Amino acid sequence: RNDKKWYNEKSKLLQQMKTHIKKISTLVIAVSLLAQTAHANFSIAPSPKNNSMKFSVIAGQEGTGYALLRNTGEEPINIKVYANDATKTAEGHFALKQAGEEQMGLGAWTTFSQESFEVEPRQNREVPFVMSVPGNIPPGVYAGGIAVEMADEEDVEVVEATGGTSVQINSRIIIPFFVDVPGDRVSEVEFSNLTFSKDPQNKDFFIIGVKNVGNTAIVLEPTIEISGFGGLYQEKLSAPELNLYIGEETNVRIKWEDKPVFGFFTATAKISYSENDIIQDKMTSIGEEVQNISVNIIPWLFILIIIIVIAAIAILLQGKKVQKKKLMASSKKYTVQVGDTLPSIAKKAGVNWEKLAELNNIEPPYELTPNQQLLIPPK
Repeated sequence: RNDKKWYNEKSKLLQQMKTHIKKISTLVIAVSLLAQTAHANFSIAPSPKNNSMKFSVIAGQEGTGYALLRNTGEEPINIKVYANDATKTAEGHFALKQAGEEQMGLGAWTTFSQESFEVEPRQNREVPFVMSVPGNIPPGVYAGGIAVEMADEEDVEVVEATGGTSVQINSRIIIPFFVDVPGDRVSEVEFSNLTFSKDPQNKDFFIIGVKNVGNTAIVLEPTIEISGFGGLYQEKLSAPELNLYIGEETNVRIKWEDKPVFGFFTATAKISYSENDIIQDKMTSIGEEVQNISVNIIPWLFILIIIIVIAAIAILLQGKKVQKKKLMASSKKYTVQVGDTLPSIAKKAGVNWEKLAELNNIEPPYELTPNQQLLIPPK
């Protein structure tokens, strides 16, 4: 029976190992394929005709730009091209909306003559696009991106990994572009929130919510200045610079790595911001927005432990007090004679002299006077 039990346990262990190996091999295949697609055989770049992807278009008019599609492979490829609005990642970085999302800006205003273009091996193809800015669009700098990906379904690779898991790999490459609609410039930001919290890993951080309510591209420099204990504690936290385009809003996370264990603090969030003239490639300092928040750090667990310790000490002292009363009630009275000392009286009574001193509240140097009344505890 012991041999059979050992065999069953070994079989179970081998089955678990096979399951883990399948999962690991699936992950390895997926990572390997993703690494391959990082070196896609096509790309997009600004055409020499416009040299950059920054344009100026008057509201109600059209502008034309050019992008260069590149095929770095050995076979002809069909490249799908489209424009999308810019957005922000959770960390505040530049990104594009997905093709299926609603496009309100450059993603809706920008069109190509066709949906996809064939590019010969080792060749470039110049592709024009038209930016039609509606007449009711206010002045400002609008951000978007042109995305390219393989147009043919057979170019999307679907691989059966170990264990029957399917891994689909598709590449999308983007290039940002910007359109300046001329008019009066307004550079302004506002706080939407300022909070202090913890993440799932129990890390402390501040969240600064900020929105671009102007019509220019803004570069933000967020900082948090913390003070406490009457100014004795001072610390300054900062986050990397980030861009906000028209109407964009983001939450800036700033970690408080060396937070004290206790205290009452004031955190001052400061957003220094500058206008980023993307067309002229010029930065102009605009101003600073400031907001405060109180942060109270109370170690409740530590306080609970202190309360428990104090309660335990109080119970102990009360117990000693009750015990002393009982001892006094069972003690006999004794009148001190000339020449008596605590040790001599204690020796005659058969008790500890220190216990005798404590019962009668006699403190060092433990002197006695004739006719002094003492309580002698029982042996």
